[in-house]
Amino acid sequence: MVSRQSIQDEIRGFVSRYRSEHGTETGWRPPLVGFATVKDPLFAALKRVVSPSHALPDDLLPGARTVIAYFVPFENAVGESNIDGQMASPQWVRAYMETNTLLEEVGACAKELIETAGESVADVVYHDGAGWFMMPLAVLILWGELWLLSKLLLPPGTQKPLAVRPALARAGAATGKRRSQKSGKRRKRA
Repeated sequence: MVSRQSIQDEIRGFVSRYRSEHGTETGWRPPLVGFATVKDPLFAALKRVVSPSHALPDDLLPGARTVIAYFVPFENAVGESNIDGQMASPQWVRAYMETNTLLEEVGACAKELIETAGESVADVVYHDGAGWFMMPLAVLILWGELWLLSKLLLPPGTQKPLAVRPALARAGAATGKRRSQKSGKRRKRA
């Protein structure tokens, strides 16, 4: 049997070495690692609070005894990079992607450690799965924005705006002449 302390040490060591071993731009603070018994009544509450179909630990691994949860916080600079804008900073976006990869590898590392000791581990490691949906969506939105900008912006070297519809340009010029003629007549009367 693997002790909780050895699992905690393995996860913390893995995270602390990850940046130098994988050359990521993102750095992380020490992870928080917790353990819960599968008999904890809060797990059963998930079916009431989240969804009646929400999976419980015993659904993922019949006979499971313990759930391991870990949280890997970004280094402070990542969070601070998001303060000024309304959109996620490039540093935060990179950290998000690199952290999703890190979390997968932390789960595999913990699983290997526990299985080496002869224990069973669920194959399901859940983390922020939104990344699997959000990244393709973000790329699609970015592509759409680039397409729209290519239609709105002038090509380099263009000296004057392009007329969208010549008839509208003539109508605008004629309207402008009438206004200046009318204002000129009013001045003469005064």
